[in-house]
Amino acid sequence: MLDQNAWFAGWRARLRRAGIVPCASPASRLSKSFALQSRAKPRWGGTGFTLLEVLIALGITALIAFTVGSSLVLILRAEQTARHLQGAGLVLQSVITAEHAGTDAAQERARWEPEWMVASDVREQEFGEPPTNITWRVWSVAPRERPSLRIETMVRMR
Repeated sequence: MLDQNAWFAGWRARLRRAGIVPCASPASRLSKSFALQSRAKPRWGGTGFTLLEVLIALGITALIAFTVGSSLVLILRAEQTARHLQGAGLVLQSVITAEHAGTDAAQERARWEPEWMVASDVREQEFGEPPTNITWRVWSVAPRERPSLRIETMVRMR
């Protein structure tokens, strides 16, 4: 039968060859848990992050970058929409002013046609008691690059 100290000495030699040094004495190993301590030292000083910490940090960074990027896209889209609305107001103002001033409204519309879709329509509406008809000219303006952003205004005709 093997001696207990010889058995521990054999294991100690095997662990040392593997780069691991037991941190407790052979006598105390019977009563305590067998704790091992690595003898191998890291090449660059032993400070740094584990792979799990790096992956978590990359995940958080990617989440923040995605949030900031999508917010930036929404802000740029809102700015473009505001620019289109401002331009549509100018187009409507010039076309309606040309019509009321008695100048050639078709020429004014043609001036804006390359970038804007300008259309007009006449609508009648019954109003009041007894019913009277009111005639409206409805102007519709939309940028050619975003036709879904259509703006309409109504002007009462005499």
